[in-house]
Formats: sequence, structure tokens, C-alpha cells
Amino acid sequence: VIQALDLPTGSKILEVGSATSKLALEFASMGYKITAMDFQDYFFLHPNLEFVKGDFLNNSFSDNCFDVVVAVSSIEHYGLGLYGESESDDGDKQVIKEIHRVLKAGGKLVFTAPFGRSGTRPKKYRVYDAKTLRELLEGFTVLKKSFFVNTADSHWLPATEEAASKTYSLATDFIQGVACVVA
Repeated sequence: VIQALDLPTGSKILEVGSATSKLALEFASMGYKITAMDFQDYFFLHPNLEFVKGDFLNNSFSDNCFDVVVAVSSIEHYGLGLYGESESDDGDKQVIKEIHRVLKAGGKLVFTAPFGRSGTRPKKYRVYDAKTLRELLEGFTVLKKSFFVNTADSHWLPATEEAASKTYSLATDFIQGVACVVA
């Protein structure tokens, strides 16, 4: 995710789903103006970091206000009721539409999501395959995709899209394949 940022210092970044992530703090330390948003509290402080507690789908951000939106392991949860939000079959698509609204023209979305054999683990997460990932990103131009596989919930290794597509994260208690997308 950090490698995908090729922005000048002072650029405005939004991290959606930041509660358990140190990325917002790292971005702030790198000189970016970061807004972190989550349903849960965020406990790190930095002069370049603002935290907003709440539901991203009910935010008050103006149109075209961020250079980059980062969402690591968050979009796949929206609409499933895991964090007390309203349940919706297309919560993930609603989030993508809202990200598109708050991004500046030419801005980037950098996100990770479970990838492999598609489906939904109720109250937990969605897993995307090539088709559902393409449908999710309607309206965006994909610039780069990287894939990773998890070895017994202990190590992430780079993988081909084909290898990641064979993983089945719905049958286990951990995610087995991930896509990292820059769009």
C-alpha cells in the first residue's frame, strides 16, 4: 500500500477503516495530511492526522477533497452488520461509489480485499474473484493489481492472480488470498 503512493508531501489521504491500522500514523509521519475514519476509536496522535469516528457512508466530506483513499481490509465488511452498520447486500458497492465522490479528479483508490473463490461469510466478509472485483470497481480505471496468498495464517507471499484465485477463504477462519488494487 505504501509503495502505491507516489504523491508530493502534503497530499490529502483518507483511510477508511483505520481502527486497527498504523497506516494513518505512518502516512502522517511521511508528511501527508491524513484523515482516518472508522466505527471504532483510533488511539494514535500526530499533528498531520485527524480522526473521524463514524460510518463512512454517512460522512460529511465534501466532493473531490482527497488525493488518495486507502482502504485496507475494510470494503469487504460494509453492509454485513459486523460493526453495527445497516445491513445491505451492496454495502461494498455503496462504499466504492462514496470513495469515487470524495476523490479528486485523477485521485487514487488503494485497497486490499479478500480474493479467491467468491462468496460471503455472513457477518464477517466478502471474498472477490476476478469478475466480482471488476464489478466492484465499475467507474474506476485499474492501474495495478497485486496478489498474495496466506500460508496457514502466518505468512503472506506474493502470488499470481491465478494462484490467488484458487484460494477458498470461506472454508477457514482466516483469509487465504488477497488482492491489492490501485485504481
